[in-house]
Amino acid sequence: MYGLSMADAFASKEKGCLKCLVLMFLSAVTVCQKNSWDIVIRGEIGKTVMLPCIHKAVPKERQGNVMIYWQTEDDDVVHEFSKGKEGLQYLGEAYKNRTIIFTDQLEKGNFSVQIAPVRHTDANVYICYFNDARSSMLNPCTVKLEVTASFTDPSINLGPCWKTGEQVERNVSCISNGGYPKPQVHWSIQNGETLVHPQGETNFTQDPDSGLYIVDSQVTVNFTEGLTISCSIENQKTGENKTSSLRGCLTAVPPGSPVGILVGAACIIVLVMTGFFVWIVVSIKRNQRNEQQNTALNEVTGNRDTNQLNAVSEDQQSSHRVVIQELGEKGNEEGLPLNKTENNQVESVTLSTQVYMFPS
Repeated sequence: MYGLSMADAFASKEKGCLKCLVLMFLSAVTVCQKNSWDIVIRGEIGKTVMLPCIHKAVPKERQGNVMIYWQTEDDDVVHEFSKGKEGLQYLGEAYKNRTIIFTDQLEKGNFSVQIAPVRHTDANVYICYFNDARSSMLNPCTVKLEVTASFTDPSINLGPCWKTGEQVERNVSCISNGGYPKPQVHWSIQNGETLVHPQGETNFTQDPDSGLYIVDSQVTVNFTEGLTISCSIENQKTGENKTSSLRGCLTAVPPGSPVGILVGAACIIVLVMTGFFVWIVVSIKRNQRNEQQNTALNEVTGNRDTNQLNAVSEDQQSSHRVVIQELGEKGNEEGLPLNKTENNQVESVTLSTQVYMFPS
């Protein structure tokens, strides 16, 4: 009865009412299947996962009459195949463009659905429904999807090491990232045959987009030579347990001690002396560069002395004055205007003088 009404409903144009009927019916079936699934599948975040479902074969000539419907336990539509084609109208926003079924495998009874890429929000129970218009709605498969991601190998970082008597206290941190879900963090300290498991303070930070976790765990221990400290990141979903270890400790000087103050003062003196040395080197190079420039300038001017150039210039000017006077007197004898002759000769001589001037 339900199967026939569902077939008629899918043929109806009243799509809004159809969705209500489908979800009400499938929810009723889900209640019967609550806390029950056929198989558990693990999907890794960012990769592809297949939710398997093998039922009876559907010949091609019958595929136009069947409905294969995947939904989550909380009624979110994952994938729909109806009347020989895949439907998109009722898909949940979280699953649009992320799911496919293999229509060429329906003849073999393969109703599996593929989800890609896997998100941390995909962890859920998925239910497959099937109807071929000949019988009531069937629930051939129920699959639980567990979402996981592997954590990186833990990195152990050592804080400052202060020696008090024979003991050395040290802050130790253990960092790992890129995993899902939250892991278990285990510390262990071994000194000879003695093995202890201190309780660290662990913080988890989750990326809002990928959902992956960053783990930062810290512990304070008496860390001495011959002691080994280990940090383990256990992902219970994947069964992975990644461990890193460190052995021994370098003793440092505690802050505020006389030795510590002397070490700090020595560092400051070294820095000051280094700066002074650099200043001397820069000054020497600057002086060498200036000397090279002066040498090059002397080579260009033919090594002439500036005083000699000035003396030559004065002799030339005296010579020019004599020439001007003689030309002026000759101009008077010939009845030429004295001012004109002098002006002409002065301009000519001035130009000639500028030609022979040397740069100072």
